Amino acid sequence: MPIHILYGEDEFLQTRHIEKIKNKLLSEGTQYLSTSNTSSTEAAAGQYSTLGLFGRKVVVLLQEKLSKEDWETINKSQTGDGQNIMVVRCVSNPDRRLKAVKNILSSGAEIKEYTLIPEWQTKQFIDLAQKLAQEENIDIDKEAMRALVDKTGHNTSRLISELHKLDSYTSGRLITKEAVDELVENNNNSCFQLADALLHGRTENAVTIYRGLIESNEHPVKISAIITTQFLTWLNVRAGIEEKCEDSKVLALCSITNSNRLYYLKKEVEQIKFARLVKIIEILAELDLAVKSSAEIEIIPFLIKICQL
Repeated sequence: MPIHILYGEDEFLQTRHIEKIKNKLLSEGTQYLSTSNTSSTEAAAGQYSTLGLFGRKVVVLLQEKLSKEDWETINKSQTGDGQNIMVVRCVSNPDRRLKAVKNILSSGAEIKEYTLIPEWQTKQFIDLAQKLAQEENIDIDKEAMRALVDKTGHNTSRLISELHKLDSYTSGRLITKEAVDELVENNNNSCFQLADALLHGRTENAVTIYRGLIESNEHPVKISAIITTQFLTWLNVRAGIEEKCEDSKVLALCSITNSNRLYYLKKEVEQIKFARLVKIIEILAELDLAVKSSAEIEIIPFLIKICQL
């Protein structure tokens, strides 16, 4: 499959996927393999369709969202010789209604989703963690995995790192909860804890939690996405309270299936003004744009601004 499309916000798993592609090529006998990264669709298409003088190339195209024209350029670059590999890394799910995207997929392209799993969707993340452990040939029991996720949070990079440490410690034997409790530090500063601190205007607490997240290698884009999602949920719940909507309507609006969760969400925002939540969402929209536009953006001033509302 000469074209691989990886979409979603989990950059670590996307990078891991690319390394697996390269390792597979090398294991199949490729002697010379080069890698190039570009944000230009034209440049990526040109490199992908040009035969290398020495070996094969893995061309990585990095874009947040690809336009119709971008996909048409990629489609036209397909040579069919399978010499080079193109990996398209993007955040947005490709529009499969586009003729170019349909043609790329019908030509045998691989498409893989690597979206971030919200912190409250613990079961879904544990399922992913178990799958990742299997792919790494690491044996860990369910109780140990739950304990590990509690300590690492939904940080796939740290999860994989801790799994390998535990695997080395147990010499490849089954990893138990006792091993997790003994070896893995619980420094999981949850994005939800950060959102809660922002909701209640606890500036010092919010800044401390944020710095802990960064020290744990959480990406600012991921942090922004999670707290924005949480505040949008709170906003919808608060709107439902003010409009006296039926719980079923609020559940549908928030994409929540657990009525018990809605009960607690209502408790969390019952003393919060709707207008304040709207202003927070506006600031978070600015923050989201800023962190996606520049890796050097300073986030703490945004957090302080929210707390001061």
